[in-house]
Amino acid sequence: KNVMNSKFIKSAYIIVILMFSYFVILNYFSEANVSKINNNRLNFDKQVNDYQKNLHVLKNDTNNVIFYNTESLIEKKIKKRKFWELLNNNE
Repeated sequence: KNVMNSKFIKSAYIIVILMFSYFVILNYFSEANVSKINNNRLNFDKQVNDYQKNLHVLKNDTNNVIFYNTESLIEKKIKKRKFWELLNNNE
């Protein structure tokens, strides 16, 4: 009896899963769903275009914001690298 119940339960699970998959696929590929998806895509494109038309362009106020302190760069002693000396010696 136990084996019979186990087979019955397994077959019931398989039937339920197959029916669920069938109805989901049937609904997904239905004409109503496809037309609803296409309408949503068109409406989204229209909304994006409307928002783009109403965007304000901001004035650029970032000119001359960064000031470089060139005096401190000149005052620093730059260490001479040995690698360049090796290249010069080979010439």
